[in-house]
Amino acid sequence: MKPELSNKVDFSSELEEIYNLSPDSIRFFREKGYVKLKQVLSPALLEYYGEIITNWVFKLNKLTKPMEQRTTYEKAFLQVMNLWLESEQIKEFVFSKRLAQIATQLMQVEGVRLYHDQALYKEASGGITPCRPVLLAVIQCKYCYGLGATSGYTYGDGAARFCGRKPARGDRPRQRDK
Repeated sequence: MKPELSNKVDFSSELEEIYNLSPDSIRFFREKGYVKLKQVLSPALLEYYGEIITNWVFKLNKLTKPMEQRTTYEKAFLQVMNLWLESEQIKEFVFSKRLAQIATQLMQVEGVRLYHDQALYKEASGGITPCRPVLLAVIQCKYCYGLGATSGYTYGDGAARFCGRKPARGDRPRQRDK
């Protein structure tokens, strides 16, 4: 199984195209903390990148214990983080203008940074899923309240892609007021 597909398809125009949210979608997100958006990405694009991501998840997976020897958490999902560091094809998907623009519209900010990407796969013989929200990608605005630890950000060449600028030394998201 090859992690990258040799028959590369160019989805750059779709990934760069802006997805305009309705005021109702933004309002719903602000009130409820989530929103379901339809037709954000085409079925062909999802199939193409889905195969690439799946190949990389199986290549990079380090959890090889039999299911009966795993902890409850290990049984819940097979997960791999920061796939964009492994694959240029995944990087073009994760750092797409379209997805970043959706995040900025929902948070009503000028720019966002990628905190990390994460692929989660529920295995057929896996255990129960612990009752807590699962974030597939965490995108954070520099002006937003922190989503977890505020240290340890990696500013790569993709950071400027979201914000339009390289973060200054010591730039950190604002801390939540107590």
